[in-house]
Amino acid sequence: MLQALALLAILFQAGPAPRSSIVAKPAIAPIRNFLFIYYDDSFLFGFRHYGDSRDFGGGTQPGLFVHSKEHNRWIQILQISTLGGRFGKSDSDDPEVQRRMEFVSVGWNYTRYAHLPYMEQPPNSGFLNFPDQVNYDSSTGRYELRYNSYYKIPSVETVLYVDRKDLVDAFAK
Repeated sequence: MLQALALLAILFQAGPAPRSSIVAKPAIAPIRNFLFIYYDDSFLFGFRHYGDSRDFGGGTQPGLFVHSKEHNRWIQILQISTLGGRFGKSDSDDPEVQRRMEFVSVGWNYTRYAHLPYMEQPPNSGFLNFPDQVNYDSSTGRYELRYNSYYKIPSVETVLYVDRKDLVDAFAK
């Protein structure tokens, strides 16, 4: 009885298990309509867009993909954790931001994801939007994925983080 209580006390002290920074599934190599975003000594990040249904072979299903050089395999990232993220939107009350975003053909608002555990990939926004920049920070062991960073407006940009450990774990399965 005393052992069971001690075990329960240890379990409660440990707290909830941290959630993975990604939800992913194994994938075949995306061959058509694929663009590279980033690569380093371990991983390659890229995305596949719809393409054109008139192309030989038709259109393709969009997705965010990562290749492991060590395993020579691909995964598709279905969701990324919102933990620590920053969520942008295309509209603003700031006249300077309004002026700079005036000719954007499709708007977005990712601020709702701040209250959700994960953000699907690609985000559900009415148009395809993938990271335009990926950076690795060796001090934190995280990849920083930036969406809409080319506008160079902090309130427009969305930033999400993927733990390198979670990528390693996804390929180990």
